[in-house]
Amino acid sequence: MPQVLSQKEIDSILHSIPIEKKITGSPEMMTGFSIKPYNFKNPDQLSKSARRMLERIHFTFAKYLGYFLNDQLRMNVQVNYISNAHMSDTEYIESLPNPSCLYTFQVKSYERNILFEIQPQLVYFLVDRVLGGPGKFIEINRELTAIEQRLMERLLNKLIIQFNSAWSIVKDLSIEVGSYYSNPNFVQLAESGESVVSISLEVNYAENVNLFNIAYPYYMINQLLERVENDQVEVEHVSSVIDRRLIGKNIEKTFIPVAINLGGTTLSFQELMNLREGDVLFLDKKRSDLLALYVGKIPKFLGKAGIMKKRLAFKVLKSIQ
Repeated sequence: MPQVLSQKEIDSILHSIPIEKKITGSPEMMTGFSIKPYNFKNPDQLSKSARRMLERIHFTFAKYLGYFLNDQLRMNVQVNYISNAHMSDTEYIESLPNPSCLYTFQVKSYERNILFEIQPQLVYFLVDRVLGGPGKFIEINRELTAIEQRLMERLLNKLIIQFNSAWSIVKDLSIEVGSYYSNPNFVQLAESGESVVSISLEVNYAENVNLFNIAYPYYMINQLLERVENDQVEVEHVSSVIDRRLIGKNIEKTFIPVAINLGGTTLSFQELMNLREGDVLFLDKKRSDLLALYVGKIPKFLGKAGIMKKRLAFKVLKSIQ
């Protein structure tokens, strides 16, 4: 028959067991690690390097967009990168107002589209300025007319070149303007259940502020930034590379004075005072000598002067090293 312990013996055994000290403090102090909330419904699937690259690409596009709107609106426009967000396709579509100004862009070699959401007030103002008006800020949202849609399509075809330039540090995209939508419920940006990465830019113009949003399906972003994930792109040096490309684009549009030096001579003050209409001056250049083409004040090319199609012309023969 098994031995039955008395209450006194049970208490003695319990008291002999060592009791651990109670740990107090925050969870971070207890674990030694920083604890962050994790969203199991919409996990952030982009790595830190991919997110940094995405930010730098759109910082650059914000600059390009600012230059583009400066030219189209003929006024000072400042575009700032605000943030990026990761959410489900359903949540993103439900967050869009109805009516909206939405344009899809087809990217060749990919099964998904990119979505531009431009606040209607910015579109109305842009269309009015492009057509020569003073620019009207209309508060009421409405669908774009057929004329406004065609005009916006032309402008977006120009803007896509700047958008592709911003992405060229990672990959050259072949993009075409797709369709215009006013009702977000008709837009199919991603597959059911797929997440979306949304980029927000802030456009400041004529004392007004509007948003310019860009949405990517996660499947597409993951493929576009695959090189970053595999460390094939040096993320730390991307900013300087993008800045150099941006400066290069601006320099290409700069006008520089160019002049041809036909020759020169020296005159005494008395000879200068005696100059009259019809006098001939002998220059220090012979007819067979090459003439210098000056860029600013620096001689860059040598060539011959002549006449072409009843206009004075200059033929470049060689560069000056």
